Amino acid sequence: MQGLVARTLAHGGRASVKANPDGSTSVYELNITLYDFLNDPAAPDAHLDAPRFLASQAILLSLAGVPGIYVHSLFGSRNCHDCFAETGRARSLNRRKFDRPALEAILADPARHERRVFDGLRRLLRLRRAEPAFHPAADQQVHDLGPAVFAVLRTPPGAGRPVLCLVNVSSQPQTIPAPRAIPGLHRAGAIHDLIEETAPGAAVIELAAYQARWLVASLD
Repeated sequence: MQGLVARTLAHGGRASVKANPDGSTSVYELNITLYDFLNDPAAPDAHLDAPRFLASQAILLSLAGVPGIYVHSLFGSRNCHDCFAETGRARSLNRRKFDRPALEAILADPARHERRVFDGLRRLLRLRRAEPAFHPAADQQVHDLGPAVFAVLRTPPGAGRPVLCLVNVSSQPQTIPAPRAIPGLHRAGAIHDLIEETAPGAAVIELAAYQARWLVASLD
Protein backbone atom coordinates (compact mmCIF):
# COMPACT_ATOMS: atom_id res chain seq x y z
CA MET A 1 0.00 0.00 0.00
CA GLN A 2 2.83 2.40 0.80
CA GLY A 3 4.29 1.70 -2.64
CA LEU A 4 1.00 2.73 -4.26
CA VAL A 5 0.88 5.91 -2.19
CA ALA A 6 4.48 6.77 -2.99
CA ARG A 7 3.92 6.28 -6.74
CA THR A 8 0.77 8.43 -6.62
CA LEU A 9 2.54 11.32 -4.88
CA ALA A 10 5.60 11.05 -7.13
CA HIS A 11 3.39 11.29 -10.23
CA GLY A 12 1.50 14.41 -9.16
CA GLY A 13 -1.46 12.81 -7.43
CA ARG A 14 -2.87 13.14 -3.94
CA ALA A 15 -3.62 10.67 -1.16
CA SER A 16 -6.81 11.35 0.81
CA VAL A 17 -6.64 10.39 4.48
CA LYS A 18 -9.16 9.73 7.23
CA ALA A 19 -8.83 10.25 10.96
CA ASN A 20 -8.72 7.17 13.18
CA PRO A 21 -10.10 6.95 16.75
CA ASP A 22 -6.56 6.81 18.15
CA GLY A 23 -5.64 10.12 16.54
CA SER A 24 -3.65 8.63 13.66
CA THR A 25 -4.57 8.90 9.99
CA SER A 26 -4.93 6.31 7.22
CA VAL A 27 -4.99 6.69 3.46
CA TYR A 28 -8.39 5.67 2.11
CA GLU A 29 -8.26 6.95 -1.47
CA LEU A 30 -5.71 7.72 -4.17
CA ASN A 31 -6.54 10.72 -6.33
CA ILE A 32 -4.83 10.28 -9.69
CA THR A 33 -5.72 9.12 -13.18
CA LEU A 34 -4.59 5.60 -13.97
CA TYR A 35 -2.63 6.86 -16.98
CA ASP A 36 -0.55 9.21 -14.84
CA PHE A 37 -0.19 6.63 -12.08
CA LEU A 38 1.42 4.20 -14.54
CA ASN A 39 3.40 6.82 -16.48
CA ASP A 40 5.56 9.55 -14.97
CA PRO A 41 4.19 12.94 -16.13
CA ALA A 42 7.58 14.53 -15.44
CA ALA A 43 9.35 12.12 -17.82
CA PRO A 44 6.92 11.20 -20.61
CA ASP A 45 7.93 8.46 -23.04
CA ALA A 46 6.20 8.77 -26.40
CA HIS A 47 7.05 5.17 -27.28
CA LEU A 48 6.18 3.33 -24.06
CA ASP A 49 3.54 5.31 -22.13
CA ALA A 50 0.51 4.35 -24.24
CA PRO A 51 1.59 0.67 -24.59
CA ARG A 52 2.20 0.50 -20.82
CA PHE A 53 -1.30 1.80 -20.14
CA LEU A 54 -2.90 -0.50 -22.72
CA ALA A 55 -1.05 -3.44 -21.17
CA SER A 56 -2.83 -2.71 -17.89
CA GLN A 57 -6.18 -2.69 -19.69
CA ALA A 58 -5.37 -5.93 -21.54
CA ILE A 59 -4.83 -7.59 -18.15
CA LEU A 60 -8.14 -6.20 -16.90
CA LEU A 61 -9.97 -7.48 -19.97
CA SER A 62 -8.29 -10.90 -19.81
CA LEU A 63 -9.52 -11.77 -16.33
CA ALA A 64 -12.77 -13.49 -15.39
CA GLY A 65 -15.77 -11.35 -14.57
CA VAL A 66 -17.32 -8.21 -16.02
CA PRO A 67 -14.69 -5.45 -16.38
CA GLY A 68 -15.30 -1.98 -15.05
CA ILE A 69 -13.53 0.74 -17.04
CA TYR A 70 -13.47 4.29 -15.69
CA VAL A 71 -14.50 6.77 -18.38
CA HIS A 72 -11.18 8.62 -18.20
CA SER A 73 -9.33 5.39 -18.94
CA LEU A 74 -11.00 5.33 -22.37
CA PHE A 75 -8.86 8.30 -23.36
CA GLY A 76 -5.83 7.96 -21.11
CA SER A 77 -6.72 11.17 -19.29
CA ARG A 78 -3.98 13.05 -17.44
CA ASN A 79 -4.23 14.65 -14.00
CA CYS A 80 -6.22 17.89 -14.10
CA HIS A 81 -4.27 20.20 -11.83
CA ASP A 82 -6.37 23.20 -12.92
CA CYS A 83 -9.49 21.33 -11.75
CA PHE A 84 -7.88 20.72 -8.36
CA ALA A 85 -6.82 24.35 -8.06
CA GLU A 86 -10.36 25.49 -8.86
CA THR A 87 -12.19 23.27 -6.35
CA GLY A 88 -9.56 22.54 -3.73
CA ARG A 89 -10.80 18.94 -3.72
CA ALA A 90 -8.29 16.17 -4.40
CA ARG A 91 -10.90 14.13 -6.28
CA SER A 92 -11.02 16.84 -8.94
CA LEU A 93 -7.57 15.72 -10.14
CA ASN A 94 -9.09 12.72 -11.92
CA ARG A 95 -12.47 14.19 -12.78
CA ARG A 96 -11.80 16.52 -15.69
CA LYS A 97 -14.98 17.61 -17.46
CA PHE A 98 -14.86 17.29 -21.23
CA ASP A 99 -16.25 19.56 -23.88
CA ARG A 100 -17.40 17.22 -26.62
CA PRO A 101 -16.09 19.16 -29.65
CA ALA A 102 -12.71 19.61 -27.95
CA LEU A 103 -12.53 15.91 -27.07
CA GLU A 104 -13.47 14.89 -30.59
CA ALA A 105 -10.71 17.14 -31.94
CA ILE A 106 -8.19 15.44 -29.64
CA LEU A 107 -9.33 11.97 -30.67
CA ALA A 108 -9.09 12.94 -34.35
CA ASP A 109 -5.35 13.55 -34.02
CA PRO A 110 -3.42 10.28 -34.58
CA ALA A 111 -0.35 11.79 -32.92
CA ARG A 112 -2.11 12.15 -29.56
CA HIS A 113 -1.79 9.45 -26.92
CA GLU A 114 -5.53 9.80 -26.26
CA ARG A 115 -6.25 8.58 -29.79
CA ARG A 116 -3.85 5.64 -29.43
CA VAL A 117 -5.45 4.62 -26.13
CA PHE A 118 -8.99 5.03 -27.44
CA ASP A 119 -8.30 2.99 -30.57
CA GLY A 120 -6.44 0.31 -28.62
CA LEU A 121 -9.15 -0.10 -26.01
CA ARG A 122 -11.94 -0.22 -28.58
CA ARG A 123 -10.11 -2.98 -30.42
CA LEU A 124 -9.61 -5.01 -27.24
CA LEU A 125 -13.27 -4.59 -26.30
CA ARG A 126 -14.47 -5.70 -29.74
CA LEU A 127 -12.24 -8.79 -29.64
CA ARG A 128 -13.29 -9.64 -26.11
CA ARG A 129 -16.98 -9.39 -26.96
CA ALA A 130 -16.57 -11.76 -29.91
CA GLU A 131 -14.80 -14.56 -28.02
CA PRO A 132 -16.82 -17.03 -25.88
CA ALA A 133 -13.66 -17.66 -23.85
CA PHE A 134 -14.16 -14.25 -22.21
CA HIS A 135 -17.66 -15.11 -20.98
CA PRO A 136 -17.92 -14.38 -17.22
CA ALA A 137 -18.50 -18.10 -16.60
CA ALA A 138 -15.47 -19.20 -18.65
CA ASP A 139 -12.69 -21.03 -16.85
CA GLN A 140 -9.55 -19.11 -15.88
CA GLN A 141 -6.14 -20.68 -15.32
CA VAL A 142 -3.03 -18.62 -14.52
CA HIS A 143 0.32 -19.85 -15.86
CA ASP A 144 3.77 -19.00 -14.57
CA LEU A 145 5.86 -17.88 -17.54
CA GLY A 146 8.25 -15.75 -15.53
CA PRO A 147 7.98 -12.47 -13.61
CA ALA A 148 7.86 -10.30 -16.74
CA VAL A 149 4.91 -12.04 -18.43
CA PHE A 150 1.30 -12.11 -17.27
CA ALA A 151 -0.32 -15.28 -18.62
CA VAL A 152 -3.85 -16.57 -18.18
CA LEU A 153 -5.72 -19.21 -20.19
CA ARG A 154 -9.45 -18.61 -20.67
CA THR A 155 -11.56 -21.61 -21.69
CA PRO A 156 -15.21 -21.12 -22.65
CA PRO A 157 -18.00 -23.19 -21.13
CA GLY A 158 -19.13 -25.89 -23.56
CA ALA A 159 -17.75 -25.86 -27.07
CA GLY A 160 -15.35 -23.16 -28.17
CA ARG A 161 -11.69 -22.33 -28.49
CA PRO A 162 -9.50 -21.31 -25.56
CA VAL A 163 -7.63 -18.00 -25.57
CA LEU A 164 -4.18 -17.67 -24.05
CA CYS A 165 -3.70 -14.08 -22.88
CA LEU A 166 -0.10 -12.89 -22.63
CA VAL A 167 1.07 -9.46 -21.51
CA ASN A 168 4.65 -8.30 -21.21
CA VAL A 169 4.61 -6.18 -18.04
CA SER A 170 8.18 -4.96 -18.54
CA SER A 171 9.95 -2.40 -20.71
CA GLN A 172 12.18 -5.11 -22.18
CA PRO A 173 11.30 -7.58 -24.99
CA GLN A 174 10.47 -11.08 -23.79
CA THR A 175 10.72 -14.47 -25.47
CA ILE A 176 8.76 -17.50 -24.26
CA PRO A 177 8.30 -21.01 -25.67
CA ALA A 178 5.37 -21.52 -28.01
CA PRO A 179 2.36 -22.49 -25.85
CA ARG A 180 1.51 -25.86 -27.35
CA ALA A 181 2.34 -27.61 -24.08
CA ILE A 182 -0.28 -25.60 -22.16
CA PRO A 183 -3.48 -27.56 -21.42
CA GLY A 184 -6.19 -26.46 -23.80
CA LEU A 185 -3.74 -25.65 -26.57
CA HIS A 186 -1.70 -28.87 -26.54
CA ARG A 187 -3.40 -30.21 -29.68
CA ALA A 188 -3.21 -26.89 -31.44
CA GLY A 189 -2.19 -26.42 -35.00
CA ALA A 190 -1.28 -22.93 -36.16
CA ILE A 191 -1.42 -20.27 -33.44
CA HIS A 192 -3.04 -16.93 -34.28
CA ASP A 193 -2.77 -13.63 -32.41
CA LEU A 194 -6.19 -11.96 -32.28
CA ILE A 195 -4.80 -8.54 -31.37
CA GLU A 196 -2.05 -8.29 -33.98
CA GLU A 197 -3.82 -10.52 -36.54
CA THR A 198 -0.56 -12.37 -37.07
CA ALA A 199 0.77 -15.90 -36.61
CA PRO A 200 3.62 -15.93 -34.05
CA GLY A 201 6.62 -18.20 -34.55
CA ALA A 202 6.27 -21.95 -34.23
CA ALA A 203 9.04 -22.35 -31.63
CA VAL A 204 8.89 -19.18 -29.55
CA ILE A 205 6.57 -16.24 -28.92
CA GLU A 206 8.10 -12.77 -29.04
CA LEU A 207 6.64 -10.01 -26.89
CA ALA A 208 7.75 -6.41 -27.37
CA ALA A 209 7.82 -4.03 -24.41
CA TYR A 210 4.34 -3.96 -22.85
CA GLN A 211 2.89 -5.92 -25.75
CA ALA A 212 -0.28 -7.97 -25.26
CA ARG A 213 -1.14 -11.06 -27.31
CA TRP A 214 -4.39 -13.03 -27.25
CA LEU A 215 -3.54 -16.37 -28.82
CA VAL A 216 -6.02 -18.84 -30.25
CA ALA A 217 -5.47 -22.13 -32.00
CA SER A 218 -7.31 -24.86 -33.82
CA LEU A 219 -8.79 -27.57 -31.59
CA ASP A 220 -8.34 -30.23 -34.31
